[in-house]
Amino acid sequence: MNLGPSIRYVSGARLVTPRSEMEEWLASEPGSDDSFEVRWVPVDGAWVHVFYHEWPKPSLEGIRDDIRAFEEENDRRSDEFRWAWENGEAWAHQIEDGDVWLSLLDAERHLKRGNQ
Repeated sequence: MNLGPSIRYVSGARLVTPRSEMEEWLASEPGSDDSFEVRWVPVDGAWVHVFYHEWPKPSLEGIRDDIRAFEEENDRRSDEFRWAWENGEAWAHQIEDGDVWLSLLDAERHLKRGNQ
C-alpha cells in the first residue's frame, strides 16, 4: 500500500546496506528515475517517527498540550525528563508511558523546525 510521501526521523540509526552494494549501483550509471533501497536500523532503542505529507498532521499546540499533561502528572519539566531518560536515570524509565512523552518531545521539535 502506498501511503504517500513521508519524512522519517530517527534519533540514532546504523546503516546496514553494504557499501559494496551502493558502489556497485552507482557504478551501473543509474538513470535519473532509478532508485536504490538503503536500509537503516535504529540503535539503542531509538524511536522512528514517520510524518506523512498527505495525512492530517497533529497540531503543534495539541502536542504541547499533551506534553504539559505529562509534566503536570509527573511533576517534572520536559527538559529534565529528557536529560534523565537519555542518561539512563532509573526514575525517568519508570514513568508510565515515558517513551510516549519522549516521542511527543521529538515530534514537537520536528514540527517547530517545519514551522520556521
